[in-house]
Amino acid sequence: MSSPASPSQDELYPRAFRLARLYAILSPRVLMEQLEVDRPRAERLLEDLERNGAVGPTVITGTGARESRVNIVEDRPSGLTVTLIGTDPRLGWRAVGVAAAAALIGLGLVLLLARLGVGAAISGWFRVEIGSPTLAAVVTNGVPLLGLGLGWLIEYPFRVGEDLVPARFLSVRQGIWSGAMLAAIGWMTLRLLS
Repeated sequence: MSSPASPSQDELYPRAFRLARLYAILSPRVLMEQLEVDRPRAERLLEDLERNGAVGPTVITGTGARESRVNIVEDRPSGLTVTLIGTDPRLGWRAVGVAAAAALIGLGLVLLLARLGVGAAISGWFRVEIGSPTLAAVVTNGVPLLGLGLGWLIEYPFRVGEDLVPARFLSVRQGIWSGAMLAAIGWMTLRLLS
């Protein structure tokens, strides 16, 4: 059975959640230093994190330190219920949209690089200097695939709030890039065989 996480009213909650993913034990002192807040606000953020299942109850009496249940090693809260922590569907849809746009740009760059003959120009050197027609053919048809990498680099700066994106959207984004890569490789293979 799943219980939805209640959103925090504090605008620093996403940053506090990221710290819970980085630290095995999260204390008010860590939040105070990393987020530059006072102790009461740090304790409120820890209470919000505990209410949402990101950290457990106090483990070290007197310090307020709490064990992280979403640290990178564990990656999901422990216990009988699965809690959706730090998820924001709007960021998920944004991630999918940006990935789709960047993948289309990348595929466009693949076509542009192929049309401009960048791979053929580079492979001419391999044919002359190395004398390998096979390597020249691979380079001719492989260099345009760099366009897909450029598309991915275009998307990368827009990956904000990555740890707040629901996993299902990250899977869709991965599927978009896998599909784009398969499409580009398939097109290049058909071009090589023709």
